[in-house]
Amino acid sequence: MKELYHDTKTSDDDRVHLGFALGKALEDASDFKTSFQFLQQGNHLRKLQLSYDLNKDRKLFSHIKTMFENQSRQPIKRPTASNHKQPIFIVGMPRSGTSLVEQIVSSHSMIHGAGELETLDRLIGQFNPFQGYFSADSLAKLGQTYLRALHDFDTTKPLVSDKMPLNFRWIGFILSALPEAKIIHVKRDPKATCWSIFKQYFWDDGNEYAYDMQDLCEYYKMYQDLMGFWHSKYPRKIYDLNYEILTEDQEKETRNLISYLNLDWEDQCLDFHTNKRSVKTASNLQVREKMYTGSSQKWRQYEPYLAEMLRGLKGC
Repeated sequence: MKELYHDTKTSDDDRVHLGFALGKALEDASDFKTSFQFLQQGNHLRKLQLSYDLNKDRKLFSHIKTMFENQSRQPIKRPTASNHKQPIFIVGMPRSGTSLVEQIVSSHSMIHGAGELETLDRLIGQFNPFQGYFSADSLAKLGQTYLRALHDFDTTKPLVSDKMPLNFRWIGFILSALPEAKIIHVKRDPKATCWSIFKQYFWDDGNEYAYDMQDLCEYYKMYQDLMGFWHSKYPRKIYDLNYEILTEDQEKETRNLISYLNLDWEDQCLDFHTNKRSVKTASNLQVREKMYTGSSQKWRQYEPYLAEMLRGLKGC
């Protein structure tokens, strides 16, 4: 792999993938210094490919806050059909434990785990609320269209979970268009979260901030700020679940979570690792294992090389 990485015939795209793969392989071999070097190089090449500018997301977050600061709550037309499925949104930063939480809740007989759906993001783009006043009628149509999309899933279960992490950006739209929705916000140690993101190659769109440590830390602060805004705007509408506490007191936290969803307790929620549903995220192997503690301390193996991250997350 090293020979391929340094071969002048290797394309930059292949070198990106080799950088992340070498980072993982060298971590497994406990060569953390060289692992970090290859992860740095892989991330740098990936950022060059994407030409990402953090100002794009800064403007988006600012626009969202401005829009909902000024928005008065209006009643919206609710769908009249009684067979609509109730959505559960599992949000937070990537690598914060959202896959684990969906694996837990989808072990319940009443919940279908749909994974990371692009539906809401696509609908926000389609309705384009940032071009002007977002009417109650538009909100109603957005909600109805999202609920219709949930019927594409071949399940008779009445609740469907959507664990697209970056839906945290759209919480205002969710609670305006789908007031019956449940929102689970998964929080994890900032250092563990950001380091886990930096090690990960994301094949899908939306995580372009991930490939530069300064961008990543700033984005994390923007996420924290926006979540604080949503909590102040919609008190008691968002359920915060701490990843570390969940791993340390699995049964208590899981029972609290199931209670929040207004469901009866089922013991299989503790045996989430036996859930055979398909998982298509970077955590597909971890969710097949029993709950374990200590994963949020793994960043410390790289601590001598993470001065920039530690500075960037100071105060988080």
